[in-house]
Amino acid sequence: MFSKLLNRGLRGGIGLLLLFFAFSLIGVFFEKIPIEIEFKNEQYLDIVSFLSNSKISAIALNYLVILLNSFLVYKILISEEITTKHNLFSQFIYLLICVVCVNPYQISSYLIASGFTLFSLYKIISYYRIDNALKSLFESAFWLGFSFFISITNMFFLPVFFISLLILRPFVIREWLVFLVGLIVPAVMYECFAYLTNLEQGYVIKALTIFYNQFKFPVINEYFLPFLFLFGIIFLLSLINLLFVGLGNNVKTQKFKKILFWYLPFCFFVIFSKGSNATRILIILSLPLSLFIGEFLSVIKAQKIIDTIMLLLIFSGLLIKLLAIGVI
Repeated sequence: MFSKLLNRGLRGGIGLLLLFFAFSLIGVFFEKIPIEIEFKNEQYLDIVSFLSNSKISAIALNYLVILLNSFLVYKILISEEITTKHNLFSQFIYLLICVVCVNPYQISSYLIASGFTLFSLYKIISYYRIDNALKSLFESAFWLGFSFFISITNMFFLPVFFISLLILRPFVIREWLVFLVGLIVPAVMYECFAYLTNLEQGYVIKALTIFYNQFKFPVINEYFLPFLFLFGIIFLLSLINLLFVGLGNNVKTQKFKKILFWYLPFCFFVIFSKGSNATRILIILSLPLSLFIGEFLSVIKAQKIIDTIMLLLIFSGLLIKLLAIGVI
């Protein structure tokens, strides 16, 4: 069932994706128990905290961000020809991770910050083979720099973007300078605003200092363990599959997968930060998980195996939601 629909591209898979999104949106209104609350350090600036944290506003903003992020994943993987157009497994995996991680009692700063990371990554990927790419580079750097003020953890992915520049194109000093200027502009804007108001100046440096001093093992709710275990096993199988089939025939696809491989080690800095939990781990790893697992599922010829894997993932996610509703 899942394999047939998701292998038909938008014509067959969009209905399944929208139906799954609608059911998850309806179900979230019945959640009574917050499974995992994001850790908030009072010494961090949190732009999201200025928004109302009522249940309705949290649900509305979280699900709007999920829709926008899902669209960005589609733009990165499909429009930029990273995966084949008839394969929507990656979009379904990404959507599943997000709806399981969303909390109706709290606006997710990680989810919002990951959206800016996705947009910056999309701009970096789109500048491949473009003659005049300065505008795309500036936009990528600007929104990446802006995301530091939503979640300081995004700072740890900055080296990935410099590595991406080296992977995608030859070194051009003007392009690197434009990228650096784009990174600096949000910090300058913040410092000017902080000078005129009561906000703390030098936020990024102070927040990073706090972050470095608070590394510890993540605390994971036991109801997330089946979900994490299944994703871990399938992700490992997808990496083993890549060893045999390679990174793809398309040069652009190969370069993007190399970028994601560089992305993975920097995730460990975020995973082992204070207050890290299953929600943060899954959101941080959502892009590589969705791409590699989606491609792995698309090459499996036995439809029953694909449907079984998808059902196991859905039921493990449903277990978490049933606990939140109070059924178990």
